[in-house]
Amino acid sequence: MARRPRAAPTRTGLSDYIVMVRGRTRAFLAGPPLLKAATGEIATEEELGGAEMHTSISGLGDYLAEDDRDALRIARDIMAHLEWDRPGRDETSHPPPRHDPEELLGIMPMDHKRAGRHAPGDRAVHRRFQFPRIRAANYGPATVCGHARIEGQAIGIITNNGPLDVPGANKATHFIQACCQSRTPLLYLNNTTGYMVGKAYEEAGMIKHGSKMIQAVTSASVPQITIYCGASFGAGN
Repeated sequence: MARRPRAAPTRTGLSDYIVMVRGRTRAFLAGPPLLKAATGEIATEEELGGAEMHTSISGLGDYLAEDDRDALRIARDIMAHLEWDRPGRDETSHPPPRHDPEELLGIMPMDHKRAGRHAPGDRAVHRRFQFPRIRAANYGPATVCGHARIEGQAIGIITNNGPLDVPGANKATHFIQACCQSRTPLLYLNNTTGYMVGKAYEEAGMIKHGSKMIQAVTSASVPQITIYCGASFGAGN
């Protein structure tokens, strides 16, 4: 969690869940002295590989902790929801629905041209539908990925607040693969107009990264359920 200058940074990239501590975690291929000697570029450690950069720009980090204690709490929470040894339904008692089911009718707008919002803790289609941890909340923020439970059944949820961009597609791909590893079923709450278009997005590899997301969906080894909650067009369908 703290800086490890001698550890290979690629070890971090090979991990399935990455927790970084604000102001303490560093991950880069070359530190400021080597960078300056090799290319002449001047940058601070935080600019090169700080926790905030990696959890919002590069996408290397999944969870941003405020300190080591918070990081350990996040790690425990991740492990608790993975349930490696006992996948499936938790047979203990469950709390009643947080909201009246009739309220579901007013969550999404009738006009599909109006954007709906799927925020953490969304009330749609669940009895105990909570996001204890949103994965990479600041990276590709329009794409929301998180772990939740429906009547004790651990699930992974993917939804969108708008079109899919490159970071959002990458995040969804990695989340799907992680759910397959932990044998966690997936629930898609479709609310997207498809992949983002434009010169900048083409140059960033929207087709390539979008295709990898489609491949992850079609190759997923866990049950997948889709609920149409809003717009669902193009390759995002």
